[in-house]
Amino acid sequence: MAIVVIGIFAWSCEGAATTEVDAALDPSDAGSQPSIDAARPPPFVHPTGMTAGCGTTTDAQGVVDRTLTVRGVERRYRLVVPEGYDASVPHALVFAFHGLGDSAENFQAALRFEELAGGEAILVYPHGVHPTLGANGWDLSADGADVELFDTIRAQLEGELCIDRAREHALGFSYGAFMTSSLGCHRGDVIRAIGPMSGGPPRGGRCAGQVAAFIVHGAADDLVDYDLLGVRTREYWRGRDGCSETGATDANGCVAFEGCDEGYPVVFCTHPGAHTVPSWAPGAIWSFFETLGD
Repeated sequence: MAIVVIGIFAWSCEGAATTEVDAALDPSDAGSQPSIDAARPPPFVHPTGMTAGCGTTTDAQGVVDRTLTVRGVERRYRLVVPEGYDASVPHALVFAFHGLGDSAENFQAALRFEELAGGEAILVYPHGVHPTLGANGWDLSADGADVELFDTIRAQLEGELCIDRAREHALGFSYGAFMTSSLGCHRGDVIRAIGPMSGGPPRGGRCAGQVAAFIVHGAADDLVDYDLLGVRTREYWRGRDGCSETGATDANGCVAFEGCDEGYPVVFCTHPGAHTVPSWAPGAIWSFFETLGD
């Protein structure tokens, strides 16, 4: 099975092991993480329809680097608009979060998700600038600056571009996968599905809405431990979406759990690698996202 490293700088910053990073990686920190046995959410129906940007003219073409201000701090993100973008056709919107110490540009180049989406998705690569980590990272709290960054970018793009509200997703690697799970919890009323790779469950706060989840984790991961954080992520999303403990396993080691709430499937993929992303995973995540739009 081919393995490729996505975001090679994701965990290269030795000085970044602050209390907040430790809390994100520590599965025993029960006070900061929602319980796997938390009460099930009520039935949730995601928003649908076209955004205000449908039918409007935009200057955004191809790869565009943008800045904006959030809580007095200048932030940046990389926007990728498909070649031949048609403002009358609703597109999927996918946020992609890099790992600790990485960058939006590096993650975009490594992930190459726009090629997998084949013109069907608008891609957003935010750049993390967490003030206390000593490296580019994410504020995982429900009311933190990076949830606000997500809200601000999303509102901006919905007003400018033609987006299908039923196909707004998030994915991430490593610390970016923690951010992805956090958004799946705190913004599950607008995000339809998540694709966390080598991360952990959300860290706390009341969750909103509900998301489908495609989770990838290496069995030999010694940075974000598989047996603790990988399994905990699996069990959190499996429990939240009402799935059983059984399901069919495919050739890539992905289990599609049975009995999940209608429209909210959960898939958990175990690969033999360490803190890496298998070459098939980004494409599998995109295919998973696409099945939800059928």
